[in-house]
Amino acid sequence: MHIIGIVVEYNPFHNGHFYQIQQIRKKYPGCAIVVVMSGHFSQRGLPCVLDKFSRSEMALACGVDLVLELPVVYATASAERFSQAAVSLLHKSGIVDILCFGSETPDLALMQDLASLLLEEPPFVSAQIKNYLSQGESYPRARLLSIKEYLSTYTKDTVDTLETILSSPNNILSIEYLKALKHLNSPIQPFPIQRHIAGYHDTTIEGPIASATAIRQNLALGEGHKAKGSMPEPAYHLLNQYTPKSINLDDYSELFHYKMIMSNLESLYAVWDIPSNLCRSLYHASKTLQPLSEIVNQVTSKTYTRATVQRAIIRILLSVQTDDLLALEKLNWIPYIHVLGCNKTSTALLSLLSQKSEVPLLINVSKDENNLDDLGQKLFNYELQASKLYALLSQDAILLEKDYKYHPIRR
Repeated sequence: MHIIGIVVEYNPFHNGHFYQIQQIRKKYPGCAIVVVMSGHFSQRGLPCVLDKFSRSEMALACGVDLVLELPVVYATASAERFSQAAVSLLHKSGIVDILCFGSETPDLALMQDLASLLLEEPPFVSAQIKNYLSQGESYPRARLLSIKEYLSTYTKDTVDTLETILSSPNNILSIEYLKALKHLNSPIQPFPIQRHIAGYHDTTIEGPIASATAIRQNLALGEGHKAKGSMPEPAYHLLNQYTPKSINLDDYSELFHYKMIMSNLESLYAVWDIPSNLCRSLYHASKTLQPLSEIVNQVTSKTYTRATVQRAIIRILLSVQTDDLLALEKLNWIPYIHVLGCNKTSTALLSLLSQKSEVPLLINVSKDENNLDDLGQKLFNYELQASKLYALLSQDAILLEKDYKYHPIRR
């Protein structure tokens, strides 16, 4: 039996996600599907529309067999680190043999070539990236321009194709997944599925396939009913049952300002993966006590994208320490696997995971937490902090201790 891994946010689960699951089961009848899902916060550095437990239930109700959590420090990281950690988790599970991902470009061979190029970055590309960064370009843009120069001897059509690939969000993630597989020398085989109809950032719902961005926008406007035709019935039912509270940046303005007032620049420099210039910009902008959305607008630039700034704010609020993450990087990121959910019919898969996993499992957290080493405990503590932060923002006291009380087996 094939066991297929997918890296997801399901923010929220929609028909595009369901299409992917259908395509997997069409190609691999009888397979099991394991997802690595972001927790309470997304890769854009924003709170998800529903908590991780509710989104796990959505996934299980719509055909997923097992839901594993991507730790918050990686779920809110750059595309490269997000992908490295997610693929490492699937690799260390010891049970996944195929990684499925959606991409705008179906050319796996070309993406494999790009992944190899970026993994073993030629000196010319490295030097040009530094040059473009010094000119104020964002890292994704600097990388794109550098690769185009490196491949300037190729035909114009090939270079244009590369620009399309490296400018599309899901293609970028796809290449990062392939890089991670190569870095780990993993036996997991890639299986891309071409995305259909809705674009990653589309903001309108005009048919059965809508982007998560469009659905979130309608939820924020109090028009969640418009998403009914764009979500599988079980997912839409759960969305209505849990009635998500729309959380925006300004909802945690005071938390951010308090954190900055109680910090100094030296302590901010110790926070993981935030450039010192961005630390200074956020630190000085916070002294105006403006709403957080205004500060994000002010600090966002050609160099630092909006998502980069929002991710930095989450890391600051959680005080994610560079020393902890450097130590985890040496262990290929993942010191434990947290099981968020499992269908009752898939408990044999959970048993197999218990046998094959290279790292301790957290299933019954109150008991299994004792099996973590110091680094594992530090990483999981960030997860507990994220749950408390999300509980505060969503005004849901149940979430404060739910990591310890939630039963992962869906009845």
